[in-house]
Amino acid sequence: MKEVLIIVLLSISLSISSQTKSISKLEVPGLTVKNKSVYSEDSKIKVINKDSITITQSKHSNVAYFINGVFLEGKNIDFNLNPRKIEEIKVEKEPIHIGGIEYEGKILVKTHSSYKPKFITLKKVIDRYLKLNDNPIVFQLDNNVIEADYNSYMVNEDQILKIEFEQIKTSNQNIELNLVKLTSRTKENIKEANTIYIK
Repeated sequence: MKEVLIIVLLSISLSISSQTKSISKLEVPGLTVKNKSVYSEDSKIKVINKDSITITQSKHSNVAYFINGVFLEGKNIDFNLNPRKIEEIKVEKEPIHIGGIEYEGKILVKTHSSYKPKFITLKKVIDRYLKLNDNPIVFQLDNNVIEADYNSYMVNEDQILKIEFEQIKTSNQNIELNLVKLTSRTKENIKEANTIYIK
């Protein structure tokens, strides 16, 4: 039950504060998702223009996040934490000022003492794991394009399963892009990574 509560709370906070273009399957008060589709084996091909998907957020979406008492600066944070490593989550609704910015409340996450998540920026991911040229970079996290400054967007390094990189060229203008795909360490992604396909 504790894991379900943790996942629900993190999903709600991610849905409200995340800048990736993903749609939560949860019905959350204050969050309206339009253009929700239902798929089956008999579904026809559906083309979705993600720019047309409207997400209306509640006015209380500017939240300060603390992990083990440490404030994580910036709004661009992916909270991919292993729920089995979380001891406690508290939500405080009182406004707080940090560094001249007003936050509508706090989410306090306490992990087990043996676990310390490692939040790093996407820029540090590049520096640590890749050697890229100066071409523009497009990041994906679990197939969702990250639309934020990679100098400030933070991910939990412990929860990255794999990093895939490729250089792609646009067809008409012959512009080269660096495509960096991050896959998180979820049960589903681990199962998919270990699946062998025979063509």
